[in-house]
Amino acid sequence: MSVTSYRPLAVEAVIKQVRRDEEGVALYRWRRCSREGRWLASAEQGDGEQLKRSLPEPGMEICLLLSGTEVVTQQVPYSGKERRHLARLVPFELEDDVTAELDELHFAIGKPGDGEVPTAYVDREWLSAQIDELELLGFEVRHCLPEPLLLPRPDNGWTLRLDDELQVHYGAGLAFAVEPPLAAAVLQSLCDTAPRPEQLFLLADDQEHVDTLYNLLPKVLHEKLSELDIDAQLADRWDGFALDRYDSLDLRQGAFARQLPFGKWWREWRNVAVVAGIALFSYIGVSVAQIQTNNAQTAALRAERNEVFRQVIPQGAVSDHERQLRTKLAEFESGSSGGSVVQMLATVAPLIASEDKIKVRRMTYNDQRGEMQITVEAQSNSEILALGNAISEKGLRATPQNMTRSGDQQQANLTITRTAP
Repeated sequence: MSVTSYRPLAVEAVIKQVRRDEEGVALYRWRRCSREGRWLASAEQGDGEQLKRSLPEPGMEICLLLSGTEVVTQQVPYSGKERRHLARLVPFELEDDVTAELDELHFAIGKPGDGEVPTAYVDREWLSAQIDELELLGFEVRHCLPEPLLLPRPDNGWTLRLDDELQVHYGAGLAFAVEPPLAAAVLQSLCDTAPRPEQLFLLADDQEHVDTLYNLLPKVLHEKLSELDIDAQLADRWDGFALDRYDSLDLRQGAFARQLPFGKWWREWRNVAVVAGIALFSYIGVSVAQIQTNNAQTAALRAERNEVFRQVIPQGAVSDHERQLRTKLAEFESGSSGGSVVQMLATVAPLIASEDKIKVRRMTYNDQRGEMQITVEAQSNSEILALGNAISEKGLRATPQNMTRSGDQQQANLTITRTAP
């Protein structure tokens, strides 16, 4: 028997809600598996609390199996120009075939074929309740699949399984389940409407159910049994599933598309986020404390600056402390470097008075430069130079400048400054 190869489910458990008890509590069957499609434990059953205790890992990714009696699948024809809009067009193509209002149903499509696309539809509220109850238990519902689609199907063939219901997987994305009393009529109808299978694969828990399956086959198939490749296998419900190759028709699409697993991401990164948050708040706290300390130090420096400023300039408006203090300092420096005019005059005046042949025509003093300018007149340059030398011997510097002759008199400017200490 050859089978079509599909991709693995890549989940950690398969879960099906089988019924509700008298109090309305959901009852489940489940089995843990690997992401590569291998069973890892025996099947279990129980209510939601028992399910949670059996699969306690937070955010576990699971596949939700949906009863084949609740989900309807069929092929829907389409034209080439409609291929890009199939998800929106398919519900209206099926409007005449369904008995409920379109907005009460959820539609899903599989991989489009040559002019046909496999389609499934199910009651929207029923599906929503199935998913919500599992997510409230902490599970991440990765896939929602009609249960018969997990049965391995031969190429160009059908797979039939019989236990408490008849499950039939008869094409890509095509499957259903019915109660055993309806099995014979439904199989006859399938033979009348679907292409005849070239192979049959029969599954059951025991040989008695396999024999029942043979007897349920329509007459048209019995007549051609010799031409059919019929394979039978005993396997319980879970071992009969092919987790490593599942059909592409997943109802977890459209309005029921899987949401981003923010909860799982938060659980994985929660410790890192807490540490980062603590570090951030610590940084902010240290920064605020440092800012407050700097502000206090700045206020203290300003108070100290104002106190020093008022010691230097007791009166007057305060506009620019630094500029005003620099101006005041320049005044003191200039006064200190230039010396007092009285001191300089006390040194120079006796020397001039002792020279009868020298007359003073003009005298000025520049306090900023500490410089005295004297215009003198004498009969010769030697007398003016002698006065300059006499002044220089007293610790000042006398520089003759602009010597000119006016009649029989000689004039010159003496620039007198203090010598460097």
